[in-house]
Amino acid sequence: MHTKRLIGWLRGEPKDRRRTGRHLSPGLYASYWDGAEPVQKAILDISGSGAFIKSSQQLYPKTIVSLSLKMGKEESEDVSEYLVVHACVTRVTSTGVGVKFLFLNASQQREFEGLLEDFTGGITP
Repeated sequence: MHTKRLIGWLRGEPKDRRRTGRHLSPGLYASYWDGAEPVQKAILDISGSGAFIKSSQQLYPKTIVSLSLKMGKEESEDVSEYLVVHACVTRVTSTGVGVKFLFLNASQQREFEGLLEDFTGGITP
């Protein structure tokens, strides 16, 4: 394990700071308000601690956003079909943004993780 990290460091590869495993998230979308009309954006991967959202919009690191997560792209007025979580932008790439979910405490994070698993049907890589 340490050898792999050392070789990555010598090659100049960025450190993977993820604390939990990521899951592919086909059919999961996020929307957030940025001053314009919210548009659903595909979530490429997600975990209980964060997600990577496909987007061409420029968001800046440390920006706090309120994300509405939804399965399927169809718009719905039924708020029970959405899962809402606050997040902080941690990285920006040419293909999207990485966000870290913000929780008040560990209990709130565990509750979110359970809801996320129910919400996505336990999507795994």
